[in-house]
Amino acid sequence: MFEPVGTDPAHSGRGLARALCAQMLHVARDLGAHTAVVGPRGDAGYPLPRRVYEGLGMREVAQFVPMTNCQD
Repeated sequence: MFEPVGTDPAHSGRGLARALCAQMLHVARDLGAHTAVVGPRGDAGYPLPRRVYEGLGMREVAQFVPMTNCQD
């Protein structure tokens, strides 16, 4: 699993996050990995991570719902 991946706002929109993720996937594959897992926020209010990972051929297989038993 690799994340979070982000780009400084001054350099966003240049495909840097996608290029970095693509390189990490290639290195992992070269090392024998056959599955990659990411856990991006990627909800409707923050869709960019989802677009990056889907653009790399990944697909959603589950959704994570954070839960806690903290007593405030």
